[in-house]
Amino acid sequence: RCVFRDEVRQVRVQRFEVLPGAEPRQVTLKLTLVQAMRHESVVSGLAQITLIGMQGDAPARHSVGELLGKPRAELPFSFRYFQTVEQTVSLPEGFQPFETDVRVHSTKLRAPVQQTFPWKIEGQPAIAP
Repeated sequence: RCVFRDEVRQVRVQRFEVLPGAEPRQVTLKLTLVQAMRHESVVSGLAQITLIGMQGDAPARHSVGELLGKPRAELPFSFRYFQTVEQTVSLPEGFQPFETDVRVHSTKLRAPVQQTFPWKIEGQPAIAP
């Protein structure tokens, strides 16, 4: 049974980073995906990244698609061993993220892979919620 369960999770998130952008409220999101088991085939699909935080005094969520002005947009991937997907976005005025929800959809997966990462811009101190 353990082998079967490992085969189901063929794609996993190896790393998620937030890098400072060129503009004041701009960040670059870097998502590294790896194929865990079988490398003889290419795995492809879509990654959805949602920033979770506070907008003023209220909880708020912004998907990368919304931040790009394409609400339903997701980040495509296609690889055999690993791939790093990058996307630069501008954070809305007054929005303070504290975590990031990553969901990876692929025909190779029975269910989406989902992971949550604390918000930390590389080279800057982490912000507590």
